[in-house]
Amino acid sequence: MRRAALTLAALAAGALAPPAAAATPASRLIVPGVAVGRGDLGDTRAAIRAAYGRPTSVATRRREIVWRWPRRGLEVAFARTGARAGRALAISASSPAWATAAGLAPGRSLKAAVVREYPRASCDDEAGLCVLAGPAGRRTVFSYGEDADERLVVAVITVEVAR
Repeated sequence: MRRAALTLAALAAGALAPPAAAATPASRLIVPGVAVGRGDLGDTRAAIRAAYGRPTSVATRRREIVWRWPRRGLEVAFARTGARAGRALAISASSPAWATAAGLAPGRSLKAAVVREYPRASCDDEAGLCVLAGPAGRRTVFSYGEDADERLVVAVITVEVAR
């Protein structure tokens, strides 16, 4: 308990700063509103497979097909129908191996760091989300846990909003 309190105090004071941007290789870099690693929103299934390899599992839903790589902490949703059929509509990272240039990563960043790095993000503690508007109707969602003391980011999702 005391160690957790000290760790939180150190984080609040900035003593345990996120890793430098150089620590995250391009293949694991989250670019809000654009990409996760080498996979971009709008990419075809072939391009996503080239970026991440063959998915471990595939789920078909009414409006989307979801590819998952659980060991990588990665999920991509593709549109099933319409003008965007076969294109990546959402890319979700849930492993600390993925990070933004500022070092924000699922499992190792707090909501406070998201707000500090992206002051224009709109946060809703009840929903556990901070939403950052991006280019061309795209959004990046930082989903965080319910623990009011920590609010640890658990996933970063870059999504194209239907227009």
